Amino acid sequence: MKDMREKVVRLRRQFHSLAESRTAVEWRMLRSREYFEGSIATIEHGNKDGTSTPYYYFSCAGQKRRTTALYVRRKDLARARKLVGNWQTFKRDVKRLEELNQAMAGIARRIVELQTVEDVADDA
Repeated sequence: MKDMREKVVRLRRQFHSLAESRTAVEWRMLRSREYFEGSIATIEHGNKDGTSTPYYYFSCAGQKRRTTALYVRRKDLARARKLVGNWQTFKRDVKRLEELNQAMAGIARRIVELQTVEDVADDA
């Protein structure tokens, strides 16, 4: 039982570490002018029209204050090229964000499994 508690605590620490990494990547994506041509950029991750398909929503306002908005699905990031200056850096960050999301989901599932199987209380 003590081993299970230790595993759960370790997994929670990993989860929080990944969450901090994900936040750092998102913050860089939102604030960096490094690869966005626009002066303002917002990125939201969610499900479009109530479907289970994840997407990224980009909105950029350039120097002429013309706003451009675009929905981009994970598999169709090429459509974002017109908004993005440094495409390779952007693509790497989006890939890293997806990897972090998947790793966090796996850890969350593992924590739930351990708590369910061993009835480990939520001590942390």
